[in-house]
Amino acid sequence: MEASFSVKFANIFMHKLLTKFYDTYPQYKPVLHTRLVDDIFILWEKSLTELNAFLDTLNSFHSSIKFEITYSTNEINFLDTTVYIDHAQFQYITHQTLH
Repeated sequence: MEASFSVKFANIFMHKLLTKFYDTYPQYKPVLHTRLVDDIFILWEKSLTELNAFLDTLNSFHSSIKFEITYSTNEINFLDTTVYIDHAQFQYITHQTLH
């Protein structure tokens, strides 16, 4: 029961934190933002400098919550999915282990 409550609490906390951040962040925001608890996937159309400024501001928003970034202009893994650009369109491959 505890793990279930912990995940629900973390999900609610991150939702409220990010909603408040986006409501107060004055600069450019991601084109797409999706999240599973604390794993976040965004699509960013601006420069790497602006992405780093976004990350710096996000990391200063809460005293104990810090975000790490993994980025690519070609492909990126998010959970069990690889997202990539093919002929200016986003494509994806899912990776599943069958038991």
